[in-house]
Amino acid sequence: MNTKTFNFFNGRRWSQVWLPRPLLAALSKLRTAQKRLSRCEQGSKNRKKARSRVAHICQRVTDLRTDFLQKLSTQLIHKNQVIMVETPGTKNLLKNRRLARAISDAGFGEFVGMLEYQCKWPGRTLVKVARFFPSSKLCCICHQKNIDLKLQDRWTCSSCHTEHQRDENAVVNIFVEGLRILAEGRSVLACGGTVGPKREFRRGPGKQETSSEVCGHAA
Repeated sequence: MNTKTFNFFNGRRWSQVWLPRPLLAALSKLRTAQKRLSRCEQGSKNRKKARSRVAHICQRVTDLRTDFLQKLSTQLIHKNQVIMVETPGTKNLLKNRRLARAISDAGFGEFVGMLEYQCKWPGRTLVKVARFFPSSKLCCICHQKNIDLKLQDRWTCSSCHTEHQRDENAVVNIFVEGLRILAEGRSVLACGGTVGPKREFRRGPGKQETSSEVCGHAA
């Protein structure tokens, strides 16, 4: 997973937007402020000032990340009628100690949440591709799946011998999968509702149970 950029594909051209990574930029100041806080005496005025300094740095990081994600999501909503995104399992990804800080700094889950509620206002369509879809491991040319693919930038397909860049290959596969989901009319958010036929549940002769409409990520 690339934690430095957001990657986009509009059907013709692949592009990427570099993330500001505010936590990484403020990490040195945050460490210094936390050291000063740990050295202050309990209940002293200096400790209150040090605690306020740490809170100010953390709030600054949050504001910078939220501002960037809000502007990027608003730009996508205004320029596109249909938006296709992959829904990563952020909680599971945070279990990786090496990537947890970078994933939290990127704000993947927060970005998808912003797209969800912003698509409801102008009536845009948001297509969610399931997190278990092998977007990086699947060759976008011959659809051969590379099961042994590791976290690397490039890989060569064993079937068509095409050399892939991991992010470019992933966004093309997400685009194609999103078109398939859109054609089937399932798990698509548009104007705050779901698109597609609703299931009709028959009442049995025995105990009456409440039925729920299936809506969520694409499988």
